[in-house]
This record gives sequence, structure tokens and C-alpha cells, in this order.
Amino acid sequence: MINRFEQGPFPGKCTVHGSAYWPDTTLGGQIGGKPPYKGADIVCTAPAVYGKVLDLLLAPYCDAPNQGEILQGLAQVLTEDEAEVWMAFPDYSHLPEDPAPETVKRVAERVRPELATNMQSLVSSLIEKEFLIPMGEREGEPVYMRTYLLYLVSSYAGREGSPLYEAVFHWFYNIIRGNSADMRKIPKSGNVMIAMPNEVAITGDDRYGKVPMNIEIPDDRMVIDFDRTSEIINNAWCFALAECVCRASTEHEHDRECDHTIQTCVLFDKTAEVSIRMGWAEPKTKEEIEEVIKACRNEGLVQMTYNAEHPTSICNCCKCCCVFLNSLKRGETTIAGPSRFVPARLDGCRSCGQCASICPMEAIRISDEGACIDTMRCIGCGLCVTKCNFGALKLETRIPGDTSSNRACDYQKRDHI
Repeated sequence: MINRFEQGPFPGKCTVHGSAYWPDTTLGGQIGGKPPYKGADIVCTAPAVYGKVLDLLLAPYCDAPNQGEILQGLAQVLTEDEAEVWMAFPDYSHLPEDPAPETVKRVAERVRPELATNMQSLVSSLIEKEFLIPMGEREGEPVYMRTYLLYLVSSYAGREGSPLYEAVFHWFYNIIRGNSADMRKIPKSGNVMIAMPNEVAITGDDRYGKVPMNIEIPDDRMVIDFDRTSEIINNAWCFALAECVCRASTEHEHDRECDHTIQTCVLFDKTAEVSIRMGWAEPKTKEEIEEVIKACRNEGLVQMTYNAEHPTSICNCCKCCCVFLNSLKRGETTIAGPSRFVPARLDGCRSCGQCASICPMEAIRISDEGACIDTMRCIGCGLCVTKCNFGALKLETRIPGDTSSNRACDYQKRDHI
């Protein structure tokens, strides 16, 4: 456990304030003309059990500039008994080697007797407060896992009156606008999210977007299933559409620059099933999801997905709001990485600038000789290829190490973070 809190002035208490990065001017001051981190000035003293909950929620991330505000919200939303019971459940994961979801009866065996006698009531309250996720049944009994911090951002989007509402939105907004460089790498994944090449640019399939004239398709032997959005969709058995927490967070802070729709987060399989059950995603058909993907690509959004063999979501990202694209633009490599592709300029470039105008990474500049591509900044999304009506760009596989993180994307055999 990371132990990011101090012993408070009273026994059994802890005090939490902004992280060590606040008010450091490189992170906590004026970031790109933006205001300082939200909620970073709040100091909270609370029973130590809430500090332990905060530790578990922030374990995959860096110290939050507003962690005092988060602690304050936790202490107002959860009772001490609920916090203790929550910690007894396993962390959220789909990985077979990680602890499996637990029944209430099994968890009751390892908590204090006073809690065990009231377990059903405590668990029901934790579910209602979105702190436990129902994960189906095992041998006829419901099983649960504890929630994670990003899940709370999504699930508390509709709870404006909750003490946690502002805290979780501030936490995520702070990451979008400059606090992701210090996020801890997750050992099982390396980069958490990767850019996906626009399928039009690698297959020419017009089911997933507009096909420009004279497009040159890469050798099909270069393309693997992980590169194809269509393969992820075809292999899924449950579909849902949820709110983009990045756009919701920037809109909440009156800092949103785009007008893209917020309902663009595509979920699959168990993640979709759980999200539908919890009420913060809408069930969709495969055909409806394909239409969403196509519409988003035609709007110039970048698809990003978990760096996984069986990804459970696809984000449709804009350059102004997306936490991953903003992190990559800042040169950070902890939470996101590029696709396996990079564009190459062919004969016929007319220096029209269309490719540069759509590039989310500002990796293309136009000269008299044509488009010049900075492959160290490029994430290989292929939007520039689909924008070029003169057939002067083509995606090709990236040379390993040809990225700002000094590595091309590695695909991991896992389901989720």
C-alpha cells in the first residue's frame, strides 16, 4: 500500500492534502494557459479507514493533486463500516490469475463479527453507492468486486448532489490537463491504451468510413486482427454505448473546445454487461455500434482501445478533450501509445494541408516539397491518409523504436486493466 496520508492529530485519524506535485510550478501552476489544478487546496482529516480506501483507489495512479478533496468526499459518502467491508472485496479485474469476484458469505468470513452480522445491508448500500460491481453469479450466488476510480467518474456523472461528484471530476480533469506524466505504469500492460489505425486506411472498407480516391492499401500480410476495429466488433457478444468521461469532465469545467457528441464510448462483453446493469451505458446492437464507429471516423475522431488481446472498449477521441491524446501530445508515455503504423508520403502530394489540419498530434507540417511527417510524434491513427484525396499518403508498419517512447506498440494478452 502506498500510504499517501499522514497520521492526524487524533488517534485513528489521517490527514490528506494535495500531492507532492502541488504547488510545483511545472505541474500545479499555469499549465498551457489553464488554471491551477482543481480542488488542490483542500486538506482533510478523517478516520484512517478512509485513507486506506483512498490508497486502494489511487494505487494505479499518481498522487492526486486533489486527494484531500477525494478523501473528504469518501468520508461523507461511505460509513466507516462500509469502507471496511469494501476493502475486503477483491479489486476489479477480468484476469484469471487475479482474485475472482467474491460472494457476500465468503467475504463475511474474514471481516469483524460486528460487520458480518450486518453484511447484506452493508453490501446493498455499497452497490447503491456504486462502490461494488455485481459480476454475475457463482454456484447460484451473486459475486462482487470493488470499483475503481475511473469507474466512479463514470458512475457519479449523474449524481451532481453527491459529495464525491466534484472530487472525482476534478481528479480526472486534472489528469487531462497535465497530471498524467506521473501516473504509475501498470506492470501487466505497459501502455494502457493504444491508438488504432483507421480501418479505411489499412483495408479500404467503406463500412467504417469514407474512402478517399486513389487510396493505396498496405499489403494485407502487414495487418493483424488487433489492428482491425471490425475484428474487435465481430468477436464481441455484448455491446453498449456510454458517455465519454473526457468530454464530460472538460464540459463540467467549462473548458470543452469541441462539439462532438458525448455518447461515444463503446463497450464490449463483460464490461458492457456490467455497465448496462449499473445503469450508465445503453445497450446497442452490433450494427448500431458499427454506425457509431463510422460516424466518429468521419468526424475525424481517433479510435483508441486497451492494449489487450481481448479489449473491452473503444474510445472515440478528440484532440481537445481526450486524456490519452493530451498525454501523448505532452510527450508522456505512461498511459497511452501509438499503433503499429506510420504514414509515408507518396508521389502526388500537392501541399494542400488537409492532412495537417486533421492530425490530432500536430505531427505534420506542409512545405513546398509536400507533407513532412514527424514520426516521433505520430501515433499512426491514419486520419491523414483518409483525408488525402490525392492518394499521396499510405500507412506502413512502424520501425520498432520509432516513437517518442522509443518503442512501437506491444500487444498484451490480457482483458482489462
